[in-house]
Amino acid sequence: MKYNHPDVPQPEREELSPEERAHIARIFRRRAVITDVCLVLALACGIFALTARGSTLAGPALFAALLLLARTLAGVFLTYGCCPVCGRRPRRWDWAWTPLLWWFFRCPVCGFTPRRDGKRGGEPET
Repeated sequence: MKYNHPDVPQPEREELSPEERAHIARIFRRRAVITDVCLVLALACGIFALTARGSTLAGPALFAALLLLARTLAGVFLTYGCCPVCGRRPRRWDWAWTPLLWWFFRCPVCGFTPRRDGKRGGEPET
C-alpha cells in the first residue's frame, strides 16, 4: 500500500524480506532497461530518418521513431514515477532518477538501489 504522503515512515517497509526487495529491484531493472532500449532505438531511427531523406525507408523509420518515443515517454512515467519500495516521488535534485542514469540512484528514505550488489560507491545497503 502506498501512502499519499511518502515522507511519512511506512510500516510495511520494515516487513520486506531481502528476497522481496531483490524481486522488486529485478522488476524495476527490467522496466528501466526496456525504457533505455526504446530511447536508444528511437534516437537511432530518428537519426536514420533525418540522414536518409531520399530513401524509401525514411518514412517507416520516422514512424518507428515516433512509436518508440511514445513508448519511452510512457516508460518514463511508469518506471520513474515513484520509488518502487517506499513510493517516494522524485524531487528536483534526484538527478539519477532518469533513463540511462538510473544505476546511480539511491532512495534517501528507504535505501532502495537498483544495483545487483546493493552497493553504491562502496557503501553497504542499510
